[in-house]
Amino acid sequence: MKRGALSLLLALLLTGTALSGCGQKTAPPEYVLTYADNQSEGYPTVKGAQYFADLVEEKTDGRIQILVYPGGELGDEKSVIEQVKLGGIDFMRASDALLLDESDMASEIMMPYLYDSRDSMWKVLDSSIGDKVKTSFAGSGLCALAFYDAGVRNFYTAQPLDGIDDLQGLTIRVLESALMADVVRYVGATPVQISYSDVYDAIRKGEVDGAENNWPSYVSMHQEQVAPYVLEDEHARIPEMIFASEVTMSKLSKEDQDIIRECAEESGVYERKLWKETEDEARQQAIDNGCTVVSVSDEDKEKLRQMVEPLYEKYCGGHEDVIEQIRKIQQQ
Repeated sequence: MKRGALSLLLALLLTGTALSGCGQKTAPPEYVLTYADNQSEGYPTVKGAQYFADLVEEKTDGRIQILVYPGGELGDEKSVIEQVKLGGIDFMRASDALLLDESDMASEIMMPYLYDSRDSMWKVLDSSIGDKVKTSFAGSGLCALAFYDAGVRNFYTAQPLDGIDDLQGLTIRVLESALMADVVRYVGATPVQISYSDVYDAIRKGEVDGAENNWPSYVSMHQEQVAPYVLEDEHARIPEMIFASEVTMSKLSKEDQDIIRECAEESGVYERKLWKETEDEARQQAIDNGCTVVSVSDEDKEKLRQMVEPLYEKYCGGHEDVIEQIRKIQQQ
């Protein structure tokens, strides 16, 4: 009897402990923050964003949770930039081309025909130049955290292209950027600013003759179906960046700010690797889908560099030393 009573008592105690454990709840996060990206699920920048969010949650033991909203769910890039500056959105990924008004150094790292290759660009961005660009956003409402790759941009149209001269007189969709609009003008075409999500229909309806973008965007938005002729001139490598709202960062402790920066940098390295894989696959997919790709020779690229040289004075006046430094870093 004593042995049976003891067993029963032990069983009741264990059951009570188990039920008590089941009733415990994980403490809610101290901060629930938002992150905006205009690309769709599965895109390298969105995967990078989620990697960033996961790292932050892990390194803060769940105190900071970041919810990633892809596909332009929180607005187009221009409106998201304004919301981040006001603190309405906490984080974003944005193209450097849209940030020329927020920094006096943003244009220097995205000038046309500036980089010889992907590796050349990263050699520059990983140097003191990249650090200076991040710092240049201080006071704008945007806190620059890390660079993301966005590949190399080419022209593509609904009609055949044999060379750069075939762009003469065509209408080409460009980013909402004065610099990119000028690049298109200097190669003899007419720039038209259209929302990224509307490019396919604009080309299909004949509202524009073509556009310019990177390989993953070209394929992921199915634009190769309506503009199957690609002029691989590699006119621009425009880095993208992760930003935090200065309003948001001011609410966090110095320790948490450091964690945010560290995780952003880690996600940048991760996204860079993803981008290279995705870009190579997208280019091959476009070719497999029947696209015609005409590569511009090094000789013609040099001619194009000379054509757009006046833009360096217009957009980088007073910072010629930075451009010279960028060119020297690539040669090292």
